[in-house]
Amino acid sequence: MDKLFLLILIIIVALPSFADEQCRSITISAHPNYPPFHWREGDSLAGASIDISKGIFRRLGLNVYVKYVGNWQEVLNSAKRNDIDFIPALKNNSERQQYLHFTQESFAANPVAFYVRAAELLDVDQMDDLAGKLGSINAGDSHTEAIDAFLLSQPQVQAIEGLAKNFRMLLERETDYFVTGYLVGNEYIEASSIEHEIRPAIVIQGPEVHNAFTHEYAKTCPNVVTEFEQRLASEKQLGMIASAIKYYGLQWTQLASH
Repeated sequence: MDKLFLLILIIIVALPSFADEQCRSITISAHPNYPPFHWREGDSLAGASIDISKGIFRRLGLNVYVKYVGNWQEVLNSAKRNDIDFIPALKNNSERQQYLHFTQESFAANPVAFYVRAAELLDVDQMDDLAGKLGSINAGDSHTEAIDAFLLSQPQVQAIEGLAKNFRMLLERETDYFVTGYLVGNEYIEASSIEHEIRPAIVIQGPEVHNAFTHEYAKTCPNVVTEFEQRLASEKQLGMIASAIKYYGLQWTQLASH
């Protein structure tokens, strides 16, 4: 009952007034191939992070525009150019902090997995066990600083665009391992019915994804940033984000299996 009361308060609380015209709307984009957090649907995007973020902004009284702008690197470039205002559910690192203002409150936990062929590399327990092997990452992805440093130290790691191509290369023995988010990887594996062919050799718990505004938008609309963060924390505490991740994971799996 207490949770329901809090939820009602979140929804019916008086909408704040944002005087600056720029602060009455916001443009969102995200990784086009990162379920259950977000994925491309035509010229727009869908997923847990899109649903949660869009809902919060609308309850703040903003006009929300969700745009597909291209691959992940182009999303980041669009943020650098201020062509978009907000990216949900991405890893926080020092390079991205140069042009993005990350929320203090994380969006969700997002463990990282090193995937291998099921019958191989059975003795892999830590990253160093993969040294010298052929690896790949989804182009533009960043994980923890320790994981990124390891991958950068490996000359035989390729940046390949798209989950499908990375997993195909692994299945076809063009690579020995593929590094991506554990939730993302598992959703793809289940949807593709390759559970018996691919397994996570290493799962690193702890990494989280955060939401981020461009520096320009955060500077111009600090009240939006503050209100968003407060409501994000409330919805996270109520379990709404966890529920959205579960719901959209099932939805994407069903879509991908058809």
